[in-house]
Amino acid sequence: MRTSILGITAAAALIGGLTTLASAGEADASWRHVGNGDKVTFEVFSDTTWATVSYYNRNNHLVQKHFNFRQDERLPDGRYFRIYAFRSRVPQQIVAVRIKQEGLRASCRLSVNGRLKAKHTGYGERASATCAVRNDAPPFHFS
Repeated sequence: MRTSILGITAAAALIGGLTTLASAGEADASWRHVGNGDKVTFEVFSDTTWATVSYYNRNNHLVQKHFNFRQDERLPDGRYFRIYAFRSRVPQQIVAVRIKQEGLRASCRLSVNGRLKAKHTGYGERASATCAVRNDAPPFHFS
């Protein structure tokens, strides 16, 4: 009796889990497998004007930019802010951004198709922050 109850419970849990995975996969397909045509947006924040931002562009090439924020990029709380946005041109996009700056607090936010996927704030001398999303899509379909 106990074995059959455990078997029925396990089967119900498996069916429930598969149903949840199927519905979640359909709803989240636009950001789970980021690729060609998806809009990727990186937002970086710094408490100083000098910063280095590294990210993968629409062609999956690593870009590193060293720059001074402009005064019109300053927020009311005193931090500086810049946005990088693009539409992917590759089947499997690398989605990651890092900000390194001379101040005590650095932050980043990462969105895919308008949906916030990662955010991070780093503290300390010469703070840095990294935001990334794991992209589990297989690069090729095997037959």
